Amino acid sequence: MELSEPGTWWPILLLSFGTFVLVYLLRRLVEGVFPATKGIHYWTDVAMPTLPIILGGGFAVAMVKFPWPLQDPSALARLFLGFVAGFVSGWAYRIVKAFIKSKTGIDVDVPSSSSPTTKPS
Repeated sequence: MELSEPGTWWPILLLSFGTFVLVYLLRRLVEGVFPATKGIHYWTDVAMPTLPIILGGGFAVAMVKFPWPLQDPSALARLFLGFVAGFVSGWAYRIVKAFIKSKTGIDVDVPSSSSPTTKPS
């Protein structure tokens, strides 16, 4: 199967979406149990941007039977594809979050209270 064939990239998008969901749930869990982490620079600016890439790579290496776009990829190839899927996951989250905030004024980031933050008029 060639990478240029239609339909070969859906597994990467599926892995990317799964990585997004897992990182989102992990973030909600950690920030729910430890509310002080929301203000820690290391958590918000270092750990959260790199976590999707690390988790995507880790899951990709572990998932040998996943329908990869390459025929029987090596562990290194799966690791690279996982890194790409994790990067796409984090990048898409930031783009969608910025788009929603610019159009609605609502910050869709993990809220510090139960109500969403709105932009003052």
